Amino acid sequence: MQLEDWLLGDLAALRAGLDLDTVRGPEPRALICPGRTLDAEPPAPGLIALLRECGWDPSKNRQRSRWLALGRMHSSYRYECGVSIDASPAILGVLEEVGKRWLALTVLDRQTREHRSSTVEEQSSNHAALTALLDQTLLTMPEFAAAARFGTGEHEHGADPTIPARPRLTVIHQICGVMALLNGVGAVQELVNRCFPTIWTQHAQRSTARTDWRTVLISIAPQTVLEYATEGPDHARQHIATVTDRRGRSATGTAGSKKAAAQLASEHFIRLYYPAAVDRMRSTTSTSARPPLPLPRELTSHWRAIDDARLEFGLSDGAAGAWRLMATKLRMATIALPGARQHIEAQQSPETTQALEQHDLVKGQFEGLAGVCNQLATSCDSYADAVDNTCRVRRRLCRTRAVVRPIGSSRRKPKR
Repeated sequence: MQLEDWLLGDLAALRAGLDLDTVRGPEPRALICPGRTLDAEPPAPGLIALLRECGWDPSKNRQRSRWLALGRMHSSYRYECGVSIDASPAILGVLEEVGKRWLALTVLDRQTREHRSSTVEEQSSNHAALTALLDQTLLTMPEFAAAARFGTGEHEHGADPTIPARPRLTVIHQICGVMALLNGVGAVQELVNRCFPTIWTQHAQRSTARTDWRTVLISIAPQTVLEYATEGPDHARQHIATVTDRRGRSATGTAGSKKAAAQLASEHFIRLYYPAAVDRMRSTTSTSARPPLPLPRELTSHWRAIDDARLEFGLSDGAAGAWRLMATKLRMATIALPGARQHIEAQQSPETTQALEQHDLVKGQFEGLAGVCNQLATSCDSYADAVDNTCRVRRRLCRTRAVVRPIGSSRRKPKR
């Protein structure tokens, strides 16, 4: 089995702070103690209160409190202050990746529960937008801002809105990674669930009001020219887009990316010189949110994979058999329905109009009941297939871990 170089590097970094050979327990024993020196770090009462509300209390567990103190540190702070830890410095990057992945997975789970997109591309686009909105929401929470520990440069510019928020977001992801690795996955999910109604509303508002102004401008004024310029330092670079037509009319837009600047400049140009086009767009654009679309047949495997990802890997192999037994019982009940219907029909006299109407009514009800039972049986079979698939994935992961386990084994002393 050949593994990519980047994956080997990540696994090697992961082994620097984790012991993959230990088994998972109520409080995972995979994490080593990061060092007693972290006890000297000042506490963060606001952050601890927030995490306790989400279901993860680090105040009464020294292992959690030490790892949380490490997760609150930006790498620049650790280097400048000389904080020594009993793990590789690369563990901060591991914590960031773990936290970022769990946040993204929880957003995807909530997103697919709220709305099933018509295409995989639409789902990916919505997921990227929702994840970005979640990051923005977490950046505004004072509990994280007060608990973060930065170096000199990041500390001076941390509150400046024109400075990229990457260092602050890195620390938030590290904190979430600590929670996920120390029996706090549920707390990470609760944190996302608290923010999700707000970001879902923001995303819906942006989706209904989204307009590709650049495309609109090309359709109504194809002879316009778009030029770009930049200003500001490298860490806060701003792009300036200028739209000009043959008559010398122009409009500008400034944003953090060239694409956003072009959109702003195009919108400004259209609103200035083509206001009638804006009115036509308003009259033809729906302002109501689109209802969820029915599930296309070709996306069945895609959604089944998502449903499989929601299942716990600890399911027993007998769970699938229980669902298949339920499907069998439902089908057996469906077989008995025609006989029951015939028995009821035999008790009625078909001589009167009322009896004939009642006969048709009973027949329709039994046929509908039989159809529902068949649908339930099919659903049970599908769920059983999902459970079987999850068990197969679990076994493959175990085999993969057995293959990956020799990585870094050269550092160990050979047994005599």
